[in-house]
Amino acid sequence: MKTRWIFILSAAGILAACYVAYLSTITHAAEPPVFNPAANPYADGIYAEGMVESTQSSGEISTCIPRSRAL
Repeated sequence: MKTRWIFILSAAGILAACYVAYLSTITHAAEPPVFNPAANPYADGIYAEGMVESTQSSGEISTCIPRSRAL
């Protein structure tokens, strides 16, 4: 009698695992933005993150790291 319940519970576990695997593959569409992003005030701006290398022979390499306030 115990063996029958073990097989029933294992089959239910396999079915539950398959159902959860199916649910995890479903993708939802992204929602549209709440508001339009701000317009770029600099039409010909150059933006960079991290390391900025100069193309001039006398230039130097600058690191652009955002600084945070110390508490």
